[in-house]
Amino acid sequence: MLLLGRQIAWWEVLTACLRMGAVASPGTAQLSAKDLAFRINAAQATCVVTDTGNAAKVDAVLGECPSLKARVLVDGSRDGWIDYAAALRAASEAFITVDTAADDEALCYFTSGTTGQPKMCMHAHSYGLAHQTTGRYWLDLKPSDLHWNLSDTGWAKAAWSSYFGPWNCGAAIFVHHTQGFSARRALELLAAQPITTFCGAPTIYRMFVQEDLARYRFPRLRHCVGAGEPLNPEVIETWRKATGLVIRDGYGQTETVLLCGNYPVAGATLWLDGQARARYRAGGDRRGGPRTAARDRGRRGGACEARAPARAVPRVQGRPEEDRVEFSR
Repeated sequence: MLLLGRQIAWWEVLTACLRMGAVASPGTAQLSAKDLAFRINAAQATCVVTDTGNAAKVDAVLGECPSLKARVLVDGSRDGWIDYAAALRAASEAFITVDTAADDEALCYFTSGTTGQPKMCMHAHSYGLAHQTTGRYWLDLKPSDLHWNLSDTGWAKAAWSSYFGPWNCGAAIFVHHTQGFSARRALELLAAQPITTFCGAPTIYRMFVQEDLARYRFPRLRHCVGAGEPLNPEVIETWRKATGLVIRDGYGQTETVLLCGNYPVAGATLWLDGQARARYRAGGDRRGGPRTAARDRGRRGGACEARAPARAVPRVQGRPEEDRVEFSR
């Protein structure tokens, strides 16, 4: 279980897990000790990698988690924990990458649990390849880009825009690690750094437009996207008038890559219009957003038809009767 913020160790450990064939399960630092115990036991996690801000929560439930064998601390030392920096210095430079198959398990994400207990969502190694469309068509990334994604590293959106999307496109990423969010500081960084593409939750943009945008110039910024919830047209228009850029909505789930969105090649629209991305077919219903069988039953879900060999939609672990993802090869 990988319980870190936007620390460089998050990228290091996730990459190491993929190379060694271990399943990584990222989690947000907002999880309580009870939340951690549920996830550790559900996934039968054997190791937790975290920082001093979260170590006490792990220790508090250690006796409830029999599968947990190792605890790794990335920013110091603690009794009973492995010092990440010391272990890294002592490790051999020789490393043989495991020859994993496309269908081998790679990632274990937990859903947000809006309709019940969170479910484990298992992604295979091919999931990373499926994010080519996320990075190439929606994020519009190129090798010359510097991309900044403000998503929390504990959610699947970080895999979209902080890891696989940029990696598949050869783009660099900008990382700003902080304990809290400041709209003013984020705007200052967008203005001062050579950031060309930006991804943020709609709440971020709503906070941005409350600031005096006339004070800022973003000479390198060329593309902005948002995902996580609907973004009202007033915010999109205010941002467009201030920057000349349209915020392009995207839609997907923990269980999927990007399912549909507004792309640069498709012209500007203010609402997510159910336009299917490459290799996927998605429908829209009269309530707005993608039409799915799960939604017809009053539950959140996604329905899609895959055309790519990469496994973009995984199996949901543990409770197949509650699986609301419809998938056909």
